[in-house]
Amino acid sequence: MNCQVATVNSLGLLGEPGIRFGIANAAIVLAVGICVSLDIEASWSLLLLSAVVIVTASGTPFVVGGAIGLVAWAFQTGFLENTYGLLTFSGDDLAHLCLLTVVGAITAAGGRPRPSHPTHSWRHPWQTWSSSR
Repeated sequence: MNCQVATVNSLGLLGEPGIRFGIANAAIVLAVGICVSLDIEASWSLLLLSAVVIVTASGTPFVVGGAIGLVAWAFQTGFLENTYGLLTFSGDDLAHLCLLTVVGAITAAGGRPRPSHPTHSWRHPWQTWSSSR
């Protein structure tokens, strides 16, 4: 008996990489706003943004995870270390760029979020068997 197994994406549209990227950007902007309003120093803000990158990049493709880290670096450098979105490329800035981008890429699972459980296909075994002949 040949039974096909299909997986269910329980996240719906939230499983799409573009939607996840937008949510990650909103979370990064929120975290930067919190850091600015509470006047948190740069090292703690980098730690907070690293945590945001880890949470939001998990389950995304590697490229999207790296891009989330890149966006986090741009906001951290442009608004927390400098003012008015000025990006600088000093030694520390490049180290932060590498850190956040690599954290995002490593955290990414390389694809869609893993389904919570597999389900059987809607096809009956006799339909699958007759179509394979």
